[in-house]
Parts: sequence; structure tokens; C-alpha cells
Amino acid sequence: MTLDPAPDDWWPHQRLGEIEYRVIAAIHGAYHAVTRRLDVATRQHGLDASEALVIVAVLREPGCSPGQVRTRIGLHRSTLSSILDRLEKEGLIRREPSSYDGRRFEIRLTRAGTIVAETVEFEIGEVEAEIAAYSSRAERAGTVAVFQACLAIGRTGRSAGR
Repeated sequence: MTLDPAPDDWWPHQRLGEIEYRVIAAIHGAYHAVTRRLDVATRQHGLDASEALVIVAVLREPGCSPGQVRTRIGLHRSTLSSILDRLEKEGLIRREPSSYDGRRFEIRLTRAGTIVAETVEFEIGEVEAEIAAYSSRAERAGTVAVFQACLAIGRTGRSAGR
């Protein structure tokens, strides 16, 4: 496997030795900035940014597993578990044994959870619209690609014993 993609697949066009290392600081800063902005938008509904993202992921994919939520959002297993515990305690979700595999469980919204999730999804959409006002469609698509790359290197780091 080669790490140097074809020129048409690489943007901006750079050779591997010319990669900008400031991307890590930008990702880290963006995470904190968007978390603060989402907290402002979702606190009025009783959720922090991570809880809001989790409950909206369940709204979009009813009956999903915790693993599916983790893949969508990128949360650590223990962080997601704590969030699910809080959401369940608040009566917003319920965890049920999977009909396919009783050792796993599915996450579903309660009626109250659906109302909160729909409201929070609107708030997240408003923040997305704010971001869209400052960025192009290609730049926003690039953020998804960078997120997927970060997930990939996270998996690589764990398998390498880091």
C-alpha cells in the first residue's frame, strides 16, 4: 500500500514530505471551539454538546448499537457509556437487548427523548448553518475526511500498542 495518493486525489497537492503539521492544532482548536458553541446551543435543553450529539445520532438511527454511535461521533467507549448512563437516568433513552444478539444492546429514544432530540437536532443545524457561512462545501467535506483519518490513526495507534 502506498501512502502517496495520486495527484488528483490529494488536496492541496503536496508530497508526503511537505505535509503541514499545524493540522493537529487546528483540529484540536476546532473541537474546543465547536464544543463551546454547541454547549451554548444545547444547555438550554439540559444537554451538553456530547450528549446532544449522541441523542441526535440515536434519533437518526433508532435501535443503533453503542459501537455505531461511537463510529459516528468518535467518542471513547467509557465516555459514551457515561453519556448513555446519564441519558437513561434522565429518561431520554432506553437500552434494550438486541433482537439479533442478546449479548449486545440497542439504544432507543423514549417519547421525551424524541422531543429533546428533535429540538437539539434543530440547534445543531443552526450551528452547522453558522459554520457554512464561513466555509465552502468542499472545506466542510474535508472536515469529514479529516475526522475519518483521525479515527483511522486512532485505531492504528491502539493496534500498535500505543
